[in-house]
Amino acid sequence: MLSAWPVSESHFYAVRAWTASCPAEWTNALERAARTVYSTGSASTLYRVNASGQFNVSYGKYANPTVCDEDNIE
Repeated sequence: MLSAWPVSESHFYAVRAWTASCPAEWTNALERAARTVYSTGSASTLYRVNASGQFNVSYGKYANPTVCDEDNIE
């Protein structure tokens, strides 16, 4: 799932918005895990939420981010 997602600022904010608006019961654990790994990998490897409990880290400006590092994920 992660390897299919593009690493771009626009996709990052789409995933971040999807995560904030999508109740956990609408998605399975694999989708939630993929969104978390993608969001932290293409942000600043930081996980932070606002007062509403929504992920609110901005997109990281990396030259070549490794979001889908299969060896380390396994």
